[in-house]
Amino acid sequence: MRKLSPFIAGIFTLGLALTASAGEQISTRSQVDAKGSKVTLAQEKHTFFPEDPAGLLTAGVLFSEHLTTGYVDTITGLYAPQNRESFFFLNSRYVYDDNSQFISSTGLGFRQMLFDRNAILGVNAYYDSLQSEHDNDYKQLGLGAELLTKWVDARVNYNLPEDDRFEVDRTHGAHSTRRFEAALEGVNAEVGFLLPGIEKYAEVRLFAGYYHYDNPFGGDFEGFKARLEARLLPGLIADVEYWDDTAINGGHWTAGVRASLPFSLIAMLRGHNPFEGASDYFRPRSREFSERMSEMVIRAPRIQTVTSDPRHRGADF
Repeated sequence: MRKLSPFIAGIFTLGLALTASAGEQISTRSQVDAKGSKVTLAQEKHTFFPEDPAGLLTAGVLFSEHLTTGYVDTITGLYAPQNRESFFFLNSRYVYDDNSQFISSTGLGFRQMLFDRNAILGVNAYYDSLQSEHDNDYKQLGLGAELLTKWVDARVNYNLPEDDRFEVDRTHGAHSTRRFEAALEGVNAEVGFLLPGIEKYAEVRLFAGYYHYDNPFGGDFEGFKARLEARLLPGLIADVEYWDDTAINGGHWTAGVRASLPFSLIAMLRGHNPFEGASDYFRPRSREFSERMSEMVIRAPRIQTVTSDPRHRGADF
């Protein structure tokens, strides 16, 4: 069985180390003046739990032919330098499907502005706890990388579950059979571009991609995926998505809508308005590129387990 404990300990030790001292820290450097005296100069201010980039609260729903999903996602800023060209954050997500699957995810993400603030490179790592529709519990590691620019986006995500396998059904008699369930290991990736000509009124991006998920009970799931994402307002996003396989999204087609607004738990604990600036997310305007530093991370497909066909007892998969 794969063990995720070292990974979990690593990311949370790093998170605790960075968040142990909330507030602001000023790094310094020294130089010698004309008289030969050492002068200490303030160099750069580093902020823990920054208000800029803003933390984000997102709630959304997804619909497909055989599945409906609701989710809540939060991004909490942990650290950013004064120039705001780097952003280290905590990302939590809770997902519930109407087939009784529940997924809770906790992870750390880092985004860095590049090329004179015209591109953002991001990496992330997650610990996912999955309760399947058959009430089995799985743990998995999620890794991701992303490149965000004004015109082109690209991202890749990888899921590595522990290799647990659970019996979910059994028949008795002359031909006794059993059915098993396991989590899916695999990767999905997409590349997309901003549709020109309307970017001043709405951010509409068209994506194409590929996925491959190992099926321990039969043929693997792999093929083409496509997604159209329309940011109608800075905090209101609708999308439509297509996957070749129906088994991992409840159908070929999925439609969804989500709303995002700034949220700061730290501001609330300090007695301030945790939703300060929310009205700006629901009025027509063009976003600043820097606002993408805290937008929601796009990750895995909706269904993350697979169930075998009935097999005679003693048969191998």
